[in-house]
Amino acid sequence: MFTEPSRDIKKRKNAQSIWRPPSLFEAALPLLLLITCSLTGCGGPPAPTTPTPDFVLAVSPQSVFVPIGFSSANLQVSVQALNGFNQAVTISVSGLPAGVTTTPNSPFNVNAGASQTLTFSGATGIRPALQQVSLQGASGAVIHSSVVSLSEANPVYAYVANGKVENIPLDANDIAEFAVDANTGSVSSVPGGPINLPEPPIDLTAVSSANGAFLFVLTATGPFTHLESFNIDSASGKLTLLQTTYPNPGGSRLATHPSGKFLFVQGVDAQGNSCLSAYLVDPTTGNLTESSCSLGGLESLVVAPPGHFAYGWTLELGTINIYSVNLNDGSLTSLQTVASDQTNPLGSDPFGRALYAGVSGCGGLLIWSIDPNSGSLTRVNTSFGPLCDPASISFTPNDSFAYLIAGSSNQSVTSNIYAAAVDPATGNLTNVPGSPFTSSLFGQVEPSQGKFLLGLGPKPNTVGSYAIDPATGALSQGSGTTAPLPEPAPVKMVIVEPAP
Repeated sequence: MFTEPSRDIKKRKNAQSIWRPPSLFEAALPLLLLITCSLTGCGGPPAPTTPTPDFVLAVSPQSVFVPIGFSSANLQVSVQALNGFNQAVTISVSGLPAGVTTTPNSPFNVNAGASQTLTFSGATGIRPALQQVSLQGASGAVIHSSVVSLSEANPVYAYVANGKVENIPLDANDIAEFAVDANTGSVSSVPGGPINLPEPPIDLTAVSSANGAFLFVLTATGPFTHLESFNIDSASGKLTLLQTTYPNPGGSRLATHPSGKFLFVQGVDAQGNSCLSAYLVDPTTGNLTESSCSLGGLESLVVAPPGHFAYGWTLELGTINIYSVNLNDGSLTSLQTVASDQTNPLGSDPFGRALYAGVSGCGGLLIWSIDPNSGSLTRVNTSFGPLCDPASISFTPNDSFAYLIAGSSNQSVTSNIYAAAVDPATGNLTNVPGSPFTSSLFGQVEPSQGKFLLGLGPKPNTVGSYAIDPATGALSQGSGTTAPLPEPAPVKMVIVEPAP
């Protein structure tokens, strides 16, 4: 049965039907839902994002050596695309040393995914420099940079003759080739080396003229000797065989004239008499032509700069022989002798002021001042040493310091690098505090700037550099890289700076 609602129920329904304004929360609810959905997706898939196209600027290597006046150095500049990048990148080079140019010229373009060879060239006569060069790549608003260390210096090369050693199972006779950075002291192997030799090397030397640079190696098997002549590529240091000469048998030592005009070879003539042969060196081709054969019986020969006088040691007579040098054919004329038993002339300083000779055993070092007009010798009293069996001497280009390879009276069966300050008036030597500085079988000063001495590196069977303190002459281990010797049997090292 239908029953009419009570009065109270009607009153409640009427009250609920009356309108009221929404609350603040109710008004903001749709906006909150919209924001929440945009952030969380409200359970739907996430909105896709598009990565920004970009690129990587790659440069290799990170350091470059530019030989002044001879050649160039290459750098690879690459643009690696990221996130679909497909635009060309403009490369700008800044911070180049004076006189260094690039090919292609800056700026230049490199496409995405491509690379460009950048060539650095140093003009003849520019000053050595070591500085940072910046490469910047730009494409629109996207910019990336890379920094390269660039060293420009005169090209310098070192050559080490390696030969058979008694009681060591080696059958390697070769010449190891190294390029030297005169700014940093870094040593690197010349690509394609070493150069094989037909016989064990006895001695090697080099000459450099305005027209070329050449290396000469004396090899021997028994009494038979060969003289190998090599061209030195001024741009790379690579050796190329030019000529094989068969000098008089019994060849034992090589010497050169400071001008590079003559090569001297000690041997015997066809009658079996001792003979010092002078070969004329062709300044363009390096070919040798025997121009004279004189004297004989010399154990060693030193031609003092500028080349008017030479000094040879005769073991049988126990004398230092003084000669004048004929500048036309290289022949030597005896002037006088100086009694000096059991000595071995090592060399003269760059200015020809003094002659230095080692005494066999632990007799130390003998020094004579050279008269520039007559070539005569005056003995200099020296306290330099103590030394045992000095083997070689090398000087800084300004003749401030000398470095000797010799044994020590306090050590046995070892060779050390001794440093000495040079008296500019007499050529006398004074020990540099801390000497000897390290052990090495050989050591020569880099002749271009004289900032480093090259010798055996800190690692076994490597060639490295020692930094020379310009104020004191002291040696410290260089920070430059080292290069490996192909064989642990070095005989001798020479350093060559091709003339610009």
